[in-house]
Order: sequence, then C-alpha cells, then structure tokens
Amino acid sequence: MVTSLFHTRWYHLYAYITGVTPPVKHASSADFIVNAIAEHEAAQVRAKRDWLLAESDWTQLADCPIDEVDRLVWFEYRAELRDVHQQGGFPGVVDWPEIPE
Repeated sequence: MVTSLFHTRWYHLYAYITGVTPPVKHASSADFIVNAIAEHEAAQVRAKRDWLLAESDWTQLADCPIDEVDRLVWFEYRAELRDVHQQGGFPGVVDWPEIPE
C-alpha cells in the first residue's frame, strides 16, 4: 500500500526503471531510490554480459575453426562472464575478464 503521492511517484519510477513492481508495503523514498539505482546498474551489467556471451557463442560450436586449446580459453572466458554477478562489488564495480585473442 503506497501512502502518499510522493511515495506513489517513486513506486512508479522504480517499476519503470526496473520493470519490476517493488514487493514492499511501507518504505521510505530513499529506499526506493537506492533499490531503483541498484537494480538499474545490475540490469546494465547483465545486459553487457549477455551481449559479450552472445558475441562469443560461435567459439563453442562444434564446427568452429579454432583448436581445442583456444576453445578451452574461450570456454573459461565465458564461464567468468557468467559469474560476473557473483563478484563482491557487483553491480557497482565489475572486474570484466579479458577477451581472448
């Protein structure tokens, strides 16, 4: 239950930015702002991660023209990308793995 016009606006801003309706009943506007910013940053990091994974999908295909050593390097790179959200500074500070050559 949103109790004031001010909270209603932050409630809708949070839902607009994150695409998720917040599950809280009574929270301060500061909580909404902090949550909205954190969710937005996390969504941006995940979008970059997903793009980098999609750009490297070709390396894991059976008919890919790279040798097994390079395929393993790419496999490890992709595993590091999938684990980005488990880093201690996520989503504010992300240590992106280096793209193999």
